[in-house]
Amino acid sequence: MNDVAANPADELKALQEQLALQQQFLLEKEAQLKDKDALLSDKDTLLNEHATQLEHKQLLLDESNEHIAWLEETVALLQSKRFRHSSEKLDALQGQLFDESEMDASINEIKTRLDKEREAKHTSDKQALAANRKPEERPRRKPLPDHLRRMDIDVDVSSDDKHATGDE
Repeated sequence: MNDVAANPADELKALQEQLALQQQFLLEKEAQLKDKDALLSDKDTLLNEHATQLEHKQLLLDESNEHIAWLEETVALLQSKRFRHSSEKLDALQGQLFDESEMDASINEIKTRLDKEREAKHTSDKQALAANRKPEERPRRKPLPDHLRRMDIDVDVSSDDKHATGDE
């Protein structure tokens, strides 16, 4: 009987040793898993930082592209000022045409005013028709009488006068 009792005790001891080894192995694996989780969180942090930097650089690039477009428009305007005829004048308002946000706001304001004026004209037209008024006739020039004769006269200009006007 001693052999039977020794066998279960030995088996129990062997099972306990095996359980201890498996627990130690499990603890090692958990430590490795924690290390890998820490590395993964570090990589996530780096990835988030890179994404933030990328967004910032994209904003800078967009701003630069807008600035370049503005500069190109300015260069085109200055070149047109420099190389156009000196008799051409630049309106003070033409320089503001390049500001698109103000232009869009102005366009919307003008559209609103135009719609209001159309409504006002439409209502006034209805009132005018309701009152049965005849529209005023605008004055027209009478045709010249047939008994007047027409003559074509060609005037020849001297070469000195042509040279003075620049038509040579």
